[in-house]
Amino acid sequence: MVRTIVVVVLPLFLYAFVQYIKNESKIASKGLVLVGCLAVIKFMESLSQRHCYFNARRSGLRMKSAIMVAIYQKQLILSSLGRKRHSTGEIMNYIAFDAYRMGDTLWWFHRAWSLVLQLFLSIGIIFKVVGLATLPGLVPILVVIILDIPFAKLHKKHQFQFMVAQEERLRATMEVLNNMKTIKLQSWEDKFKSTIGLLRGTEYKYLAKMQVKRPYTTVLYWMSPTIVSAVVFIGCVLIRGTH
Repeated sequence: MVRTIVVVVLPLFLYAFVQYIKNESKIASKGLVLVGCLAVIKFMESLSQRHCYFNARRSGLRMKSAIMVAIYQKQLILSSLGRKRHSTGEIMNYIAFDAYRMGDTLWWFHRAWSLVLQLFLSIGIIFKVVGLATLPGLVPILVVIILDIPFAKLHKKHQFQFMVAQEERLRATMEVLNNMKTIKLQSWEDKFKSTIGLLRGTEYKYLAKMQVKRPYTTVLYWMSPTIVSAVVFIGCVLIRGTH
């Protein structure tokens, strides 16, 4: 909350500092106060961000470690029926993906509500400063949100396919290891090696698709502020140019 408020307040102090520079009758004490406020605000932003990041990651690591230990302990006492219902691949997915995602829950939870709050506060401040020129800037925001939805669905789909492929590969690998004596006796090493290689190739294909689609959302995320700012400036020039 502190970081969100500080990030929103910082442009207001920059705007006040610009107005102070434009003013011909400058008061030195006022300028020093503005510079001091800018330094304090930037320090608070950095400190609160690092503090939030550290605590969220530390709590996430504790959650992830606790879940992994609980899964391991549960696996030790699984019955034969439970081992049939939950294969080795599924258990590895619990540890590699589910526990990891639970560890990131706190960080993304706070990111979600803080970004929404920051977005609305920023729109309010921009609307107060530039007036109706803010309205064209809302269009790229909506466009970015709409474009991000299909990429997020594709990423989720490829991640699910990757987890299924990884489960099949791990299950086949465990069956090969459990029956290694029979495989060696019958000289079936090459056959099972090629089978596992095919499963690994399928897993790699879905992993590659998942990683290829990820940069699109990253590009949209980092380009949206620049696009919104450019549209707002263009709208400000056009609207003020008509008066």
